[in-house]
Amino acid sequence: MKKYVKTIIRVDEDGRMRPQALYFDGEKFEIDRVLDHNPRTYLDHGGLGEVWRVVIRGRTAYLYYEWNRNIDSSSHPGKWYVISNSA
Repeated sequence: MKKYVKTIIRVDEDGRMRPQALYFDGEKFEIDRVLDHNPRTYLDHGGLGEVWRVVIRGRTAYLYYEWNRNIDSSSHPGKWYVISNSA
């Protein structure tokens, strides 16, 4: 199940984003390390964007950034989400 999450990011002077933490069910999870990230098409849960493979509390996790398909929406370029197994 796709679950949108509040995410704290750092943007460098070249415009590159790097997630620092995310909130899931009201709890803050610091991202210890980014292992890699790639642009992708997600046919299984829909959308275009980037997948970030990160380490949170010693475990590998995947954080997704969904690009906004509305070109005219520069103030809202996209949303962050995770795939949750909980209902």
